Amino acid sequence: MLKSLLAHSLAALVLTAPVGALDTLSVGLDAPIDWDGTGAAIGTLDPEYRSLVNPNAVLIGNSPGELIDFSQRVLAPRELQEGENIASGTLERGGTIAAPTVLRFTTDFTREDLIEALAEILSDLAGGETQAFERKSGDVRGTLIIGDLGARFGVNRFRFYPRNTVHPAPTAAFQNDFLRAFELFVNDGLNLTADGFPVWGSPIAEEAQNTKPVVDIEFDPPRYIRSFRLRSATPIPFEIDEIEIYGTGFLPTATYFSDIFATGLAAWGRIRWVEKAVGDSAQSSLLIATRSGNDDTPFVFHRQRTDKRTDPEIPFSIADPTEPMRLDEYERLPIIDDNGVTWSKGSIKDDLENWSPWSPPYPLDEGMSPQGTPIISPSPRHFLQFRVSAQSNDIQSARRLEHISLSYLTPPLADEFVAEIFPRQVEASTSTSFTYAVRMRMDSPDLLGFDTFAITTPIRVEQVEQVEILNAQGELVASHAFAQGDTAGGSGLAINAIAEDHFSVRFPPIQANDNLLKIRFRASVLAFSTEFRGQASLSSEPGSFQNATSGNSADLGVEDQSTRSGTTVLSPSIIRSERLIDALELTPNPFTPNGDGINDQVSIAYNILALTKAGAVAVRLYDLSGRLVHTLQQTALSNGRYALSWDGRAAGGQLVPPGVYLLGITVAGDQGDDLRAYPLSVAY
Repeated sequence: MLKSLLAHSLAALVLTAPVGALDTLSVGLDAPIDWDGTGAAIGTLDPEYRSLVNPNAVLIGNSPGELIDFSQRVLAPRELQEGENIASGTLERGGTIAAPTVLRFTTDFTREDLIEALAEILSDLAGGETQAFERKSGDVRGTLIIGDLGARFGVNRFRFYPRNTVHPAPTAAFQNDFLRAFELFVNDGLNLTADGFPVWGSPIAEEAQNTKPVVDIEFDPPRYIRSFRLRSATPIPFEIDEIEIYGTGFLPTATYFSDIFATGLAAWGRIRWVEKAVGDSAQSSLLIATRSGNDDTPFVFHRQRTDKRTDPEIPFSIADPTEPMRLDEYERLPIIDDNGVTWSKGSIKDDLENWSPWSPPYPLDEGMSPQGTPIISPSPRHFLQFRVSAQSNDIQSARRLEHISLSYLTPPLADEFVAEIFPRQVEASTSTSFTYAVRMRMDSPDLLGFDTFAITTPIRVEQVEQVEILNAQGELVASHAFAQGDTAGGSGLAINAIAEDHFSVRFPPIQANDNLLKIRFRASVLAFSTEFRGQASLSSEPGSFQNATSGNSADLGVEDQSTRSGTTVLSPSIIRSERLIDALELTPNPFTPNGDGINDQVSIAYNILALTKAGAVAVRLYDLSGRLVHTLQQTALSNGRYALSWDGRAAGGQLVPPGVYLLGITVAGDQGDDLRAYPLSVAY
């Protein structure tokens, strides 16, 4: 299973990893690493993946079904060449072909003969004229041939015929044994039953009195096909020498699995990529995800006793019961052990203990930006892998991935940062003093430590109130209470930055195990559920960071229940109030837009809350008769605090007369709209 190393041991895998540095895996065009993993400076493992058609079969390779093309250093779904017969690769892709109505077998025609004949009608290899799928005695009407191509393809032609027609075969002159009546059904791989079987619908082609030995059906325009069902509608004996299915355009779905990169114990950095569209960009997409692990396979392979199927399955090796079973040994089952017990293949399960699930797809705009986007798979871990899923709704459209890079820091800052926030239930849109506690686990050697910690916030934090550092014994090492506007304190503690969606603090480097960092700050929440994510970094390693995990890090008060510790704050009052607009501030009110430089504009600030996605927002001014004076803002906004100003002018640019006006704010929410009106006075 190892590609560039000879052993499974974790130590061997990390020998070539960079020490104490931020490094980058660069794959693709003009990059040192090719899509098949060659060129990597660290250890790599061949990727394992579940079969497309058999979830309890695991295969090895970067491209399931060979549906991805990266021969030119650019990764893209395969583009089928005109006249390419995709039926011939069905079985190699993991597809299937069957004749479920053929049930009678003899010594002259066995089940193995049927399997061989069905495989031959898909093959385009020369010399197959001695064999065909034959139905020449009994039970001819209703014979079914059902095929699964192993993937979805754009198809423009379907052809089948007997021997000695398309391919001359004088010794097998059965050109008149063609199918005299038939029905052809196809399925696109998406229209399925609840159990995952194709819904066939009406025939795509049918012929009650066929007179053509070579049946050639064209699809114009081409259509997506995953499965087909050919049914004999005649009692007349027939044979089929070949079934040919011709594809066109880009494949609608295809998946690429990167090699598994053995980074050594590392914290993940950022992922960035470059992709380009072919055809209609609105019709195609690339979904890029990552996962991370602590051993060399994301699967758990089980064996079971052949004679005692009810016994629990065992995930350990027969040769060495202290080691987990791996794919190569699993594929050799059944095996008889030293005690004479025969072990058969058991289930294959995802290793959820040592490997994370695949992350949600990374946002395109963030991943394509110059700085990329943070890798969200758990770290520190020893192994990292990425997956690319190509999708298209148009045969002539696709996306090409030119380059992808993933950064990582080894050794990491710490083994783990465990964070929690308190209180964890508050009133929405209400200024609240929170305590954020971070405990670091630093058991591994050579960890770098950290000197900066950042916390995401739903809106700009009102104030960082205090920072404390406590040692493993709970003794206070450093502390500073920040006054409003204060950014630097004693003992090297400082407010590093305050932005609209996060803030960070700086302190002397911490490298000791079990130390506790406590940050008290004042902020508001604007949603039913708000996560305050934490991130540690080290200023001497630019670009380095490590995410904190949610958990129980400290006792933060009488009501701080350890079983409910975490970094999420709830605000149930949002559901009860059904408000979407809150905390409006009009400063000054009244205001005097007379050009004297004093109170010439009014500042308008407000909160939007309780949205799960961006909603339409309009800020308008009306006079007391209800006439629209000016639209100050009309856009889509998410939860947050927003600010704008008005200079006292109407939409046409003229100053409005003095008097009282109504400021109306409308927000379109998930379950309905919210409209709030506030009086605003203009004086001269």
